[in-house]
Order: sequence, then C-alpha cells, then structure tokens
Amino acid sequence: MAVSLFVGVSAGALMRSRWAMLFSPAVSVAVFEATRMGVDGPTVDSVQTSPYGLLAFIVGRGFHALLGLTPMILGAALGAALMRSGQHSPGRHAALWRGIRRTAAVAVGLALLALAAVIARPASTAPLVGPDGQPLAGSIAELSSVRAGDKDLGLMLSGASTRNPVLLFLAGGPGGSEFGAMRNHLPALEEIFVVATLDQRGTGTSYPDLDPTSTLSLDPPMWIGILTAV
Repeated sequence: MAVSLFVGVSAGALMRSRWAMLFSPAVSVAVFEATRMGVDGPTVDSVQTSPYGLLAFIVGRGFHALLGLTPMILGAALGAALMRSGQHSPGRHAALWRGIRRTAAVAVGLALLALAAVIARPASTAPLVGPDGQPLAGSIAELSSVRAGDKDLGLMLSGASTRNPVLLFLAGGPGGSEFGAMRNHLPALEEIFVVATLDQRGTGTSYPDLDPTSTLSLDPPMWIGILTAV
C-alpha cells in the first residue's frame, strides 16, 4: 500500500494532472496482468462465469485492486494537487469543489489507514473461557508454527488443559484452512484433547511454504516429527 501510494504521488507530480488518477492504475493493471499471462491458477486465470470463478476473480483481482490501486489513485490526486497548488480558479463554485475533493481525499486516506491497521494486526484465536467468562486456568489457545523439515507450517493449539493428550488434525486443501471451523464447530474436542490444527504446505497460513512443489511428500516421518514438536 505504501509503495502504491508513492507511485501514485510520483505519477501525479510528474503529470501535473488528475489524469494520473486514471493513467497510473491503468498501467499498473496492464503490467500486473502481463506478468500473470503464463501462470495457471484459479485466482489468475481468465474470468469464469461460475460462482466459484467469480469468487476467484474477486479474491485474485478485487483484493489486489483494493490494496494496490486505491492508494495509488489517492496518491495521484495528492501529487497532482501539490504540483498545481496556487493555480486555483476563482469563484465560489470552484472553492466548493476543492473542499469536496479534499474532504473525499481525507476520508479515503483515513479508510486506508484503518484498513492497513487491521491487516497489520497480528492474528489471534479466542481463549477458552469458563462459566464465569474468564479464561480457563491451564488452558491453551494460540496460533503458532512448527518446523517440518526446512519449512515453518502454521499451527493452532487449543485445549481446556495442556495436560490432555494431543490430537493432530490435518486440514485439507487446496489453499484452505480449518482454523476457524475447528474452533467454531468442534469445541467438544478441546475438552479432552489439545487440538493441534495444522495448515499443510500450500494451505492457509502455510501457503508461503508451498514451493518447491517437487518436494511435497506424505512421508509419515514428517508427521511424527510434528507430533514430537507439538
């Protein structure tokens, strides 16, 4: 988001025109799509008309547009305004439009700051609580990671007592995570086990450790190592 804002400000300052608000994101989208042309995947393919295809489009392009193009457009407006300062047209209507544009820019800027704060906030999972609404003594509810080979895989631990045996749950894929589902739909398991929900390579919080795919394996010793680490 910061890089996009800087690019937008630079484009607006160089062009000295609010046309940079259209030009800079258009160039960014063209470059972005060009680099994806040789890549296969549900969020990078051409738009599909199925419900899943539309969802993949929103995730693959819409989210990027929100995080990348919105600050770029705002930056272009700011850059052009800075370079055009002192060239305001006289008249009450011109002053009114300037006030509206500035108010809109401030509102968008504050919304982007709030979004950045939400994204930057560390992820967490709710503690296990007793009848009094207070966290259970001796319980565990945390997001962590475990070393498997040379990869750090995402792991959620939740249980009413750390003295209970460990139950390793291997979430499926592709790309999905069961962290939320395990906490919401299977809380009874947390009463008798320390539930260790693992995001396998290429899924959820372990997605960055997908490559190289040639080393993916279901070799049992890897799971034994994870259980030992847990």
